Amino acid sequence: MEIEYSYFSRKNGEKRTRPPAIPSRILLLGLLLLLSACRGAPSSPTPGPAATPEASLPTPTITPQAPLGSRQNPILFAFPPLSHPTDQQIREMRQLTDFLSQGSGLILAAVIPASEEELLTGLSEGRYHIAYLSPLLYAALPPTADLQPMLARRQDGKIFYSAQFVVHRQRGLIPFFDPVSGQNTQDAPQALAQLQDRHPCWVSPTSLAGYLIPRAYLLRAGVQPLEAAFLGGHEAVLRALYTPGLCDFGATYTDARAFPSLPADFPDIQDDIQVLWRTPPVIPYDLFVFSRRIPQEQRILFAQRLQSLPFRPEKSILEHLFQVTELELVDESRYREFLDLMHSLPLDLRMLLRLKLP
Repeated sequence: MEIEYSYFSRKNGEKRTRPPAIPSRILLLGLLLLLSACRGAPSSPTPGPAATPEASLPTPTITPQAPLGSRQNPILFAFPPLSHPTDQQIREMRQLTDFLSQGSGLILAAVIPASEEELLTGLSEGRYHIAYLSPLLYAALPPTADLQPMLARRQDGKIFYSAQFVVHRQRGLIPFFDPVSGQNTQDAPQALAQLQDRHPCWVSPTSLAGYLIPRAYLLRAGVQPLEAAFLGGHEAVLRALYTPGLCDFGATYTDARAFPSLPADFPDIQDDIQVLWRTPPVIPYDLFVFSRRIPQEQRILFAQRLQSLPFRPEKSILEHLFQVTELELVDESRYREFLDLMHSLPLDLRMLLRLKLP
């Protein structure tokens, strides 16, 4: 099942040494300051001025001119935005940055951006150097962001998944997907041409499998559907296909027809709802990105150490902070098709994301 907005393995035994004490203090004070700022931030989509930190808390000083990874200019690991991080979360962020710094000769510190917008801005400007992103956030980064995806979350043994165009058999549309072989029998332009001037039902404007990637394939095929309905969920799209006159086709993740509540209400759903065409597995799960300002050898070391965490006693850190149980090293080239599809859409992805900000 697709995790739409998610906020996403191996073994590697290194000798463990305690990192210097000063970076730990810097990290803790920095997190406390960010906590204070988060509590004072307004809840509107447009970020307001940051809250003034308590005078008794010293502000950690970062010197951009100093070498990256030094005590004066630590590598900043930007964690997913949290309104009110708990003591345990702060402690685990510190443990994770300490764990990654071991054997690297570099100093890491943790930051908690106030919002997804601040996270994207910090990454784009090079102020943050490591982050865990949803694929939509990754696609919204500008081309100038010098970041490399190196580690991907696995789900059901995969790091990419597919979307599918679905229709009710009574609509008279022709499926070009063979359920026995699991393969399409025609390319997208031929299969999707019949959707011209048809009414779609989509999941939501931010759904990758339920709108964005299928819409990009329609654009590639030169197909322009009619006015759409956004129904809020994959299950809702499939249910809507049973309602005459509501929509001619829909899109979901593969295979949403197995959603637990559907077979009870629609025992013949596998026959009634047909897959018209299925996209290649181009939609990624969440991923870790690393700044290319970090030397390549250290980037590889950080990625390998993160990948090894599910096999270590500290594996709960990944589960608590990112809801991750398995990771896979990945080559950047595997994201090109996804990015090409996303950037072909006539949408401002950052504006789209602002709709999700607190």
